[in-house]
Amino acid sequence: MEQQFTDIWDEIIKYAHDLYAEETYNHWIKPVTLEKIENNKIYINVPSRLHSQKWTKDLQGKIIELAYQITGQDMIPVFNYPSQYDMNVNRAKEKKEILAPVMEQKQQAIYQNPTKVSKEKIANSNLNPKYTFDNFVKGENTKFAYTAVITALSRFGSADTIYNPILLHGGSGLGKTHLLHASGNELLQYHPNAKVQYVTCLDFVQEYINAIKNEKNNFNIDEDLVDDFKNKYSQVDLLLVDDIQFLANKEESQNMFFHIFENIYNHNGKIIITSDKPVSEIEALTDRLVTRFNDGVTCTVEPPSYETRIAILQEKSEVFDLEMSDACFDYIAKNLKSNVRDLEGVLSTAKLYADSIQTKVLSLDDVQKIVSNMHGDNGQLLEEITISRILKVVSKHYKIPIKELIGKKRTHNLTSKRHIAAYLCRELTDASLPAIGKEFGNRDHTTIMNSIQKVEQELEKNPDFNDELDKLRAKIQYKDV
Repeated sequence: MEQQFTDIWDEIIKYAHDLYAEETYNHWIKPVTLEKIENNKIYINVPSRLHSQKWTKDLQGKIIELAYQITGQDMIPVFNYPSQYDMNVNRAKEKKEILAPVMEQKQQAIYQNPTKVSKEKIANSNLNPKYTFDNFVKGENTKFAYTAVITALSRFGSADTIYNPILLHGGSGLGKTHLLHASGNELLQYHPNAKVQYVTCLDFVQEYINAIKNEKNNFNIDEDLVDDFKNKYSQVDLLLVDDIQFLANKEESQNMFFHIFENIYNHNGKIIITSDKPVSEIEALTDRLVTRFNDGVTCTVEPPSYETRIAILQEKSEVFDLEMSDACFDYIAKNLKSNVRDLEGVLSTAKLYADSIQTKVLSLDDVQKIVSNMHGDNGQLLEEITISRILKVVSKHYKIPIKELIGKKRTHNLTSKRHIAAYLCRELTDASLPAIGKEFGNRDHTTIMNSIQKVEQELEKNPDFNDELDKLRAKIQYKDV
């Protein structure tokens, strides 16, 4: 009888392999496994609800037919796929399996008892809480980078030189920034007293420039300001720097960064940096920085493969509570190949469109129109989401001049709309709190954090308020303004 089960399954897999192209077979068929056959039922394990739908639609009839030919009995397929909870548990287990062999006993105890990190702690670290390891979809293009980062965090506090620093390089929108923020959020969750700081390279340089006073047309250093700047970054346990390539041709900033790097390295702190190119290709970077960066681990982050793009679309569609056919996913994956951000943008827009017509199911025609509206014929975004773009949309929507939106005037109506604009800037861009504050009339990052909290509190009290935000999101993402 056991051999009959094996024969049934082998025939099904052979049929499916002949039916589909190689890339489709590898994605939809290869991950599926036979659990058992009993009581005239064939129990099949599939990775997701979408795999279940695919098998039910295209292969269920063949399964029943082959089973009858071999056993002479009608046998019904039953597809088992994990819930979102199960997937989260599996990820946590996977992460723990990676971490456990290299963690000391005390660190393992901390790992098993994560702490809820305060919003203030996250904001002061300049981290974006929406980026976590749990919602990071790993593919072959990011597997090495993900493993390197996880391993480095597991050695927190140790005198590790192998995974320090870590350099992640690759094109825009591939997940490098996500990994940086996820690293900081993860470390604070298990080491709540750790000092973490995320900064873009441009913000770092600008902050350093601001620490130098201009007197009589010469740059004379105010020792207190420069020392404060240096100490802010030198005393952290984990420094996360985005787009390090912008240090090129900035000799004084490079010197300062090198001294900060040395201080962190010497007290066993960790450093993770990103770049759009390998260190060797960054022009006018000092030899000692190049040497330091190359002392650790360099990870190339490539554009996602077709299979990874499908996996990202599947997962994000479940988060958005969207239902699409495999033809929709296939269309998106084959037309948007360059980065993850474009895939997420299409799904975000699809969610807004689905809500506007009060449905959860989108047709292939719907998806094709959305992709065309957003990306045109050349595959490039028609509207890049920036702080200035958001301010423009919010300004027009509420009929408030941008000058007043970012100004000092504080009427109730004006302040509430300013809060909304700041919230959307945090949600829809990768901009840091200081960067947002700078665009909002040079406001302090704590003021921006307060604006975001005001909107979050309103959403908790009044869920319908999100409908108002959805209208703005839709205009920001794909409508002409």
